[in-house]
Amino acid sequence: MDFELVMLRLFHIVFGVIWAGSAVFIAGILEPRLRKLGPTVMQPVMGALMPILTPVMLLSATITIAFGIILSLRL
Repeated sequence: MDFELVMLRLFHIVFGVIWAGSAVFIAGILEPRLRKLGPTVMQPVMGALMPILTPVMLLSATITIAFGIILSLRL
């Protein structure tokens, strides 16, 4: 297997894990806990995290999809 294909797969997997892990963490752990704590806690925390997490997740999703398409075309 050539180096380029290995690197494409590595980037695809790493950014996919970042994307999926962030989504699972937010939806499955963070948001339910913050809802139990109430809106006085939830709004400031989500307001502080979402401006950072949204671009990171969007970039990770874009890179994962792009490398997946490149891998598909290479194979």
